[in-house]
Amino acid sequence: MRIEFTYARRPDHFSGYPLLAERRASPILSYLIAAVSGGAGAAIVVVALVERSGQGAICGVCGLLLGVGIAVAARQRSQFVMPAAAMEPRRWVITDEGIEIAHADSSVTVAWPAFRSMMALRHAYVFMLKDPADRRTFDIPRGPLTEADDAALREVVARHGITFYSRPVGA
Repeated sequence: MRIEFTYARRPDHFSGYPLLAERRASPILSYLIAAVSGGAGAAIVVVALVERSGQGAICGVCGLLLGVGIAVAARQRSQFVMPAAAMEPRRWVITDEGIEIAHADSSVTVAWPAFRSMMALRHAYVFMLKDPADRRTFDIPRGPLTEADDAALREVVARHGITFYSRPVGA
């Protein structure tokens, strides 16, 4: 098998990619802590103002700001912005041995046994490496693939024992 194409990713190409934050933990806990901290801070401010306690009001404002800070940090961790260079044309070569992705300035080749899993998104296949210290992901855009190319790719992934995940439509 040999599939070769050149493709320039669009900015929305990276939507839905498995972020490092997603792999570690859900942001729901961060938002819950932010809500509790912010709510407690707001309650302390109200009580402090009723009791005319300046120090209490300051503590309440700190709690409120802490809650807002935690929520902002959790939101920023969930956003994924790629540099403009990631949208420049690249050449993909997919063979029975592995994947090669080449750019004007660099090239990387990864053999199939190095991959732990593959996630099928609507617009791309995303591959994660077995080595936990290497957090890079590799993608194959699905747009340039024919139905036969897609089937051949899935077959080689299955043959190499790479775990396959699929996200529901719209996710």
